[in-house]
Amino acid sequence: MSSCAIEILFVIFKASNISPPLWTDYVGAIDGTHIRVKVSKTDAPRYRGRKDNPTQNVLAACSFDRKFTYVLPGWEGTATDSRIIKNALKERQDKLIIPTGKYYLVDGGYMLNGGLITPYRGVHYHLKEYSSRAPENMEELFNHRHSSLRNVIERIFGVVKKRFPIISSGAEAHYGVDTVTEIVLACCILHNYLMGVDPDERLIAEVDHDHVNANPDNRQDFDTSNNEVDAIEGAAIRNSIAASMWEDYLGHGTWKMMKKANKDMNVTENKKDALKWTEEMDEVLIDALLEQEENGNRVDGTFTSTAYSNVVKKCTEKIGYPFDKDHIKNRMKTLKLNFNTCYDLFKNLSGFSWSPETKLFEAEPEVWKALIEAKPSASKWRHTKIKFYKKLYDLFAKYRANGDGAVSAKKKKVQGWARDGSSNQANKNSNNNEKNSPMSASSQPNSEAVTSSRGTKRKESVINLFEKECEVIGGGINKVAEAIERGNLVAERGSQLQKKELLFLRELDHVTIQKMKCLQNC
Repeated sequence: MSSCAIEILFVIFKASNISPPLWTDYVGAIDGTHIRVKVSKTDAPRYRGRKDNPTQNVLAACSFDRKFTYVLPGWEGTATDSRIIKNALKERQDKLIIPTGKYYLVDGGYMLNGGLITPYRGVHYHLKEYSSRAPENMEELFNHRHSSLRNVIERIFGVVKKRFPIISSGAEAHYGVDTVTEIVLACCILHNYLMGVDPDERLIAEVDHDHVNANPDNRQDFDTSNNEVDAIEGAAIRNSIAASMWEDYLGHGTWKMMKKANKDMNVTENKKDALKWTEEMDEVLIDALLEQEENGNRVDGTFTSTAYSNVVKKCTEKIGYPFDKDHIKNRMKTLKLNFNTCYDLFKNLSGFSWSPETKLFEAEPEVWKALIEAKPSASKWRHTKIKFYKKLYDLFAKYRANGDGAVSAKKKKVQGWARDGSSNQANKNSNNNEKNSPMSASSQPNSEAVTSSRGTKRKESVINLFEKECEVIGGGINKVAEAIERGNLVAERGSQLQKKELLFLRELDHVTIQKMKCLQNC
């Protein structure tokens, strides 16, 4: 990304007398969380990401009153946050809508653009990192306040998982993908309802306490596949906010001078010297990994410890560099990311083929032209070589997440919730009506029209049934609330009667005692 272009946009904000964007333009925070699922051995590699067990990666957006505004469960655990957010923003009918001029706060795993604001890279971020030191520049101040606000989504996840242990991180997986998807959506809907009627401040305070005392996750999976123009716009907005904050911070005298000589060294703090990989080194690594898979040292898509030890040994022998397991894993991650970008772009396109000679995806000029018009970001792959694509395909393609199980609450409502209940009953009724129909085969109308009509009727019947069930549930909740209210009134009246009765008994005892004293005196 061009830093010059960012500065030009920042100057335009000032020169045009446009007020720089402030925190008042944010609408919430976005993040993902992993929920365990039960899947077959065949599907397990696509669902086993960073966790030891198969999981769903659930995308969620929330407002700052701790309510969900968008939830998309169903994506495999190997899917990255940036891939899921792109799907939610651009590729779905039930899209995540970001209002014009507004934005969500996200972590470094997402792309930076005008609607998603990430923290500065290479700068202290987590709240614990500022517990013993004050921010020393505008980037640190921005990251500190960004972290303070963005963690609302992490606290919401904590509240939901404590409130509904069935989706907690330590819960054993007993259900498949579709069932867990429905459970997650139901828990999020119930959470929103309860936040309005019974927030349970004790539970919220407990989660907040756990969050403050938790060790920060220093993993930084920064998205690197961003669109240049979008990234420049997002960086200009972020710089404007940071500059305004810093100016206000200094103006109020809250900034304390730290060690001035070290002020500009924070960005490079804890940086490690990067190992430079060459084409020959990549080929040695890829061949070693494929060899380990052939030898059975890859189980359900995951390489075993023996496999990594053998790969480290092979690479060290052939390349002459003292590799370790982290070197291998980090390079695998980079190779996988580059492969996935190409694979997702070209996998369903006709007219394209990868050439082992040129190491390029080749197609007729008019085919390339059509693709670039539809997806401008694809233009770079016309002249960018993709080395070892066939080997990378054998290594990664079959374990690539596809998001087929992802579904939002809006789409789920249209599809119908009861897979084994209402929908099957509707199909059963429809089939019975067809069998019992007096209409002869020769008098049947066009079969396509019949299928379409039946499909529409079934969908409508499921939607109507769902709405009726919601009305029944809502009515039941209202009746329970009314009953509780009546019970409270009865209890209150009973309490008043009990008090009167006690006063009466005390008065009666007093009168009785007086009479007894009078009789004794007589």
